Amino acid sequence: FPFIFNTDRSKLPVNANGPPFPSPTTGQQRATNRFTEWLPNHWAGVRLDAATMAAALDALTTRQPRVLVVLLGETDERAHERRYDLYLDAAHQAAKRNPKSIRRTLALLVRESWQSARPSAAAALRLK
Repeated sequence: FPFIFNTDRSKLPVNANGPPFPSPTTGQQRATNRFTEWLPNHWAGVRLDAATMAAALDALTTRQPRVLVVLLGETDERAHERRYDLYLDAAHQAAKRNPKSIRRTLALLVRESWQSARPSAAAALRLK
């Protein structure tokens, strides 16, 4: 995904390939990197969505970015393969594979993101 954001010119930080935590500083980050190495690698340069979400939620809480874009490579690749059954399965991973509704997955992502960002959002509101 670095080409989408033209990282050479924009200097935006992008974490797309390799371990979810390029420079791990905590035991949980190191464990996530090890776990990611054990997962199957179906596509060159594409990390599975669970590891990407772990890194995204960590970035949200530790770096508190003003904007966070999360692109899910596994879900994207399944759609390109026209494997919509696996596409939906990948999309539901964040919702613990609950097959009832894609809205549950999106709601979980929003809830997790908001809960992670809430302390910094509350602090920002107090500063105004």
